[in-house]
Amino acid sequence: MPRPGSHEYDKHRARLRKKFDNQGVPDQHAAERANDVLQGRIPAGIAEPRWRREAGTGRAGHGRGSG
Repeated sequence: MPRPGSHEYDKHRARLRKKFDNQGVPDQHAAERANDVLQGRIPAGIAEPRWRREAGTGRAGHGRGSG
């Protein structure tokens, strides 16, 4: 994992911020969430919106019984 403040860290944070922003997370929250993921405070799977991680389906974004 890159160290905070390094160029690699900044690149990873920018990618995560963009990903969260595209998922509808407000800018300020996207930046905080990206930092939390990169610093290991929250797992990346938890940072995903709920619709992206439905339990027990095996398919992200497809509810139970669809298919």
